[in-house]
Amino acid sequence: MDEQEWVTRCVMDMGWDEKQAKEMLAYAHKGEWTYALCLARQQKRYLLSCLHHLQSQIDCLDDLIYQMTKQAGKQ
Repeated sequence: MDEQEWVTRCVMDMGWDEKQAKEMLAYAHKGEWTYALCLARQQKRYLLSCLHHLQSQIDCLDDLIYQMTKQAGKQ
């Protein structure tokens, strides 16, 4: 797999919408790595934000399950 194929595969796996993916691939194919790197870092920040939000939801769900388990044990 050459570098362009590798970049294309990674872009498809990063969860970008079609416009973002095309923009990233255009920069990569032109060798404009500074711009491509900026987009990649923005996407990483976005994904980490989503991850933190999901982790918070999981924590709340864990607490709910714990409380429900305690209540079920009292019956």
